[in-house]
Amino acid sequence: MPYNSDFLAHMRAVSQCLPMFEARAHFDLQSFGLEVQARGRYFNFVPQFVDVSGPQIRYSPKISPQATGFLGWLPYFNKRWELATDKIAFKRFCLENGIRAPRLFDDPRQIDTPVIVKRRSASFGEGLRGPFLPAQAGERPPGEKEFYEEFIPGDIAKVWYWNDTLVCVETKPMPRTTGDGRRTLRQLVMADCKAPVLFHNAWDIQDALARYQGISLDGVLEEGKSVLTDYRYHSPLNPISLFNTNVLKELDGTEVREALAAAGPVFWRGIPDSIRGGTLFAVDAIIDPEKRIWFLEMNCNPVVPPDAYGAIFKELFGQAVDRPPVQQAPGPYVLRGLLPPGVSPGAPAFVPLGSALPLRHS
Repeated sequence: MPYNSDFLAHMRAVSQCLPMFEARAHFDLQSFGLEVQARGRYFNFVPQFVDVSGPQIRYSPKISPQATGFLGWLPYFNKRWELATDKIAFKRFCLENGIRAPRLFDDPRQIDTPVIVKRRSASFGEGLRGPFLPAQAGERPPGEKEFYEEFIPGDIAKVWYWNDTLVCVETKPMPRTTGDGRRTLRQLVMADCKAPVLFHNAWDIQDALARYQGISLDGVLEEGKSVLTDYRYHSPLNPISLFNTNVLKELDGTEVREALAAAGPVFWRGIPDSIRGGTLFAVDAIIDPEKRIWFLEMNCNPVVPPDAYGAIFKELFGQAVDRPPVQQAPGPYVLRGLLPPGVSPGAPAFVPLGSALPLRHS
């Protein structure tokens, strides 16, 4: 399971924050909700789950039979704003505020660089087409709610902010494969695939990438030749990491970190005043070979990276203490359902976090 979707990684991160903020937390086994109390304040943290019950993937606060992944807790659920739901509005905002973003094209006759076609409002890479060379761009023109975007090769980045503060950065190289002189590009791609179940709708992108590089998807790739095989963040060709992939500390002192940190307050100001305070958002970007950052789009309800909880707690409860006090374990708790003595199985079950729970048989 990916680290950011690992329930234990989230539990561990919250548990580590509790003594730092002199806080206590109670976990509801029925709803997966989390109540955090500290310094005379308390907040209800709402869980997020991936829901696949409909035709499109969506996030839900309920742990339904269709929930397939845990995506963390936030002290709210489902904030939405224009810059995160309209990619063209986001691009215009970047242009107006001096933020680098790939160019936008309305007319294929104006295209002088490779482009991809995107939906104006979509998530999880839905509807992506291309890349297309300028001469190919007119073959499959955008629909009414689509547009051409300049294609920028490089490392894929997802950048998280809590309000205007940079809290997490993940980067991935765009997947590539190398020919062996025996197998076709299609065979090589399938051999590289980490999640075949996700590959049912990917061949249009593979075919476009092959044409973009002057090769054929079903032609044998010559030995030693390295080619690009995907450009999506959620690519089935990317390895799934079971460990923390936040590279923020590794970026200390670099121009990339400085640029990402400087962009945070600009993007945060693009959120409406009424919902701006106390907001987690993410921005997708490309870091090109010259270490220039090209911002692509904004996400209003992203996966919560476990490393974000420290910044969230600081906003809600104030500064962390230098020497966290030792917390005494509450209890005892019964083994059956982890319910406190005297609480019936039908009642909401809250389990305190932050320390080991002594258990006894009922």
